[in-house]
Parts: sequence; structure tokens; C-alpha cells
Amino acid sequence: MVRKSRTFTREELVERLWGYEYTGDARIVDTHIRNIREKLHRARLGYDSIQTVWGIGYKFSALGGI
Repeated sequence: MVRKSRTFTREELVERLWGYEYTGDARIVDTHIRNIREKLHRARLGYDSIQTVWGIGYKFSALGGI
């Protein structure tokens, strides 16, 4: 969240969360993003704070896309 406009690839997120030793599929990030989005929706956040950047990865939007 420090680098608000930074887009992270799945591989970067895997390395930051599970380390370089992780041997599973990087698509696991998609599952976790979906679960986080569902929880934020249930919390009635009002906007999607995790933005998908097609072909690249994900970025966090603290102010609803601003």
C-alpha cells in the first residue's frame, strides 16, 4: 500500500508472500484475490480496492480508483 500506483505481477506477489522457495502455481494468487474481494464486498467497502491490470497483475486502490 506504500506504492499506491504500483502494479504487481502474480510472480512478484508469490515471492513476497511465500518466498522464492514456493513451488506451486502462481495462479493461486487469483484465488486469494477473489477471496479478499468477497470479504471486502461483505464488509460493504463500496468499491473494489484491488484492481486487475489486464496482462500484468494487480494493484491496490485505497480511494476507489482515484
